[in-house]
Amino acid sequence: MSLRRVTAARRLTLPRRASAVDLERLIRERILSRLGSRVRNLAVAVDRGVIHLAGQCSTYYTKQLAQHVTLGVVEDEVIDNAIEVTVPNGGSVQFD
Repeated sequence: MSLRRVTAARRLTLPRRASAVDLERLIRERILSRLGSRVRNLAVAVDRGVIHLAGQCSTYYTKQLAQHVTLGVVEDEVIDNAIEVTVPNGGSVQFD
């Protein structure tokens, strides 16, 4: 996943015992458990205090839900939501 540069005054503060890898895993698991196959090729990365989301989904609503789920884990942190809204091959746009 290519990370976009994000400038922000507020940086991610991890819980004392949580590593970036633990946080990435937790966010990924939480998104997949709530949204399942609605987000394809999901990638989560934490870099320099910014949470980066990437993947594909069929609706802007699903993209927004993925970000909302992430905020449920980290509250008011900086999120770079680069999930692309695309139509899967041979499919049509789904309205949630």
